[in-house]
Amino acid sequence: MGRQCNQFAASLSRIGPNAKPAIPLLLELLDRQGVNLFFLAGTLESVGAGKEAQEQVLLRLLQGDNAVFRVQAASRLLGFEPGNEAAMAALIDVIRSRSYGAVSAIHELGRLGPAAEAAIPVLRQTKDSKENGQLADALRTAATEVLAKIEVPPK
Repeated sequence: MGRQCNQFAASLSRIGPNAKPAIPLLLELLDRQGVNLFFLAGTLESVGAGKEAQEQVLLRLLQGDNAVFRVQAASRLLGFEPGNEAAMAALIDVIRSRSYGAVSAIHELGRLGPAAEAAIPVLRQTKDSKENGQLADALRTAATEVLAKIEVPPK
């Protein structure tokens, strides 16, 4: 069933804004087993769904296990609302997990600049980490660069 739902969403995505009347049907797919939520979020964007419709899917993606999808969902949510707490919390969680998407999560915080102030403690911890390996090195480097963008020097 999930495969058919994904194919349906793909067809609507190709149609683009002319498929806007199908948005309620797309939202019904949220509760279907096997539906690719990341793909569904992209389809909603393609057909011209508003912020509220896209947020329903993106918020579910934040709760998933795929760190890369979580970072991308957080990025979209932060594009709608730069201070989105759920998105910020997801980025911080991905950084703490030291998973594949952690470097991307750090760079996403850097894009926000001082608005990502809540992430300073985890970025400092990452920067000061004594872990070894390529991922640890990449995380330290990214955290150091991003802290320079986020931390506002005292006046």
